[in-house]
Amino acid sequence: MSGLTLTAVTAALGADIPTKAPPAPAANWNWSGPYVGLNLGAGQHSSSFYDLGDPTCCQLAFTTQNAFWSPDNWGATIGGQAGYNWQFGNVVAGVEADINWIDGKSSTTIASSFGGTPVSATADMDWFATARGRLGLAFSRTLIYATGGWAAARGSDGWGFVGATPRFSFQDTRSAGVVGGGIEYMLTQNWTVRVEGLHSNFGTSPITTISGFGGHYQSKFTDSLTVVRGALNWKW
Repeated sequence: MSGLTLTAVTAALGADIPTKAPPAPAANWNWSGPYVGLNLGAGQHSSSFYDLGDPTCCQLAFTTQNAFWSPDNWGATIGGQAGYNWQFGNVVAGVEADINWIDGKSSTTIASSFGGTPVSATADMDWFATARGRLGLAFSRTLIYATGGWAAARGSDGWGFVGATPRFSFQDTRSAGVVGGGIEYMLTQNWTVRVEGLHSNFGTSPITTISGFGGHYQSKFTDSLTVVRGALNWKW
């Protein structure tokens, strides 16, 4: 068989052998860009109530150095968030703001020897909002991050005799720092899901004072908030 014939046969056989397709290029999971989303979870509103009595005169029923009531109420929370990410290699930096409604109300009735009348107490938190920075590491479609910034919440605390307007009460919008972290996963180039936790300590309210019973009596309250929630975001 001539060399020309052998070359022709080899070429014909080669044409019948299927060739393996080249591997598909790896997906480029890019975290950069703006996003908006919804979140759902649970928040723990922790409070402490202190009866300080009258520093110059007398005491009420619960006057002590320790809190006479410290509720830790877990309630549902739901809200929305928006933010923007920048990616530098594996490092992702971003900013985010959110606002949430929270079911953060606790109440109780406490037996009192003072005047023989029970005392009722209520601690409530209606909503909270945060503005935070985020910094994390991306491993393909998974992002692990820490977050921190500013938080605000609308809360109210009060206690007094059952059936009467609370003698000691405090209601306002308070601000504090917030810290936390989470893990986020990119379902597609446009959809992500996450789980995160946040904590804010709103400190002690200004001391509230009432007059009566021959003195000027004082009380104070402390409040903090811990949130665990999941979120779904759409990015573009």
